[in-house]
Amino acid sequence: MANNNNNNQELFNRLKNTLTIVPDFPKEGINFYDISPLCADIQLMRDCIQDMVDQLQSKGTPVDAVVGVDARGFIFGPLLSDKLSIPFVMARKKLKLPGEKVTVEYGLEYNDKSVLQMQKNALPANSNVVIVDDLLATGGSILAAVELVEMIDCKCSAVAFPIELANVKSKIKVDGKEVEMTARERIAKHNADIQVVVNFIADE
Repeated sequence: MANNNNNNQELFNRLKNTLTIVPDFPKEGINFYDISPLCADIQLMRDCIQDMVDQLQSKGTPVDAVVGVDARGFIFGPLLSDKLSIPFVMARKKLKLPGEKVTVEYGLEYNDKSVLQMQKNALPANSNVVIVDDLLATGGSILAAVELVEMIDCKCSAVAFPIELANVKSKIKVDGKEVEMTARERIAKHNADIQVVVNFIADE
């Protein structure tokens, strides 16, 4: 199932008819949203990026740079930064970047662990950043990227994705107790001012 909280119904319908859902991948019980057909449709890609720009500008969200999350954020991030005419910066997996770095460990959607890193001198202090990835599920990787941005004295003003799995929840510790939260709830708990920009929302 899917729903649309974005005003661009025509784009939503095109994405609904384009995205491929692969059951039981990469693990049993997981529905994998394959972005390959989206990437192959250049006009649809352009329209997704323009829709992200429209959502950011409609809220007057300040953006000085785009940060892409390794690896599929490197597909959409440079397109968004080009459209906005602002720099693109990479949040990469461990041991992929030279120089001095900041590091965050986080949990993946499939109960594994990973590490993200950014170069300490990647952005001027106090820069406003939009962080981009291909899909918002549990929110682990995007919140790790938010922490990296904050560790270099910058601010995450927005996060952007082509796809959101709206009802996926993860268990986190809050005041010593384990609770289940959606990615949007986790992002709002970290910073309620962060704008969430999405083209297509799926109810899983």
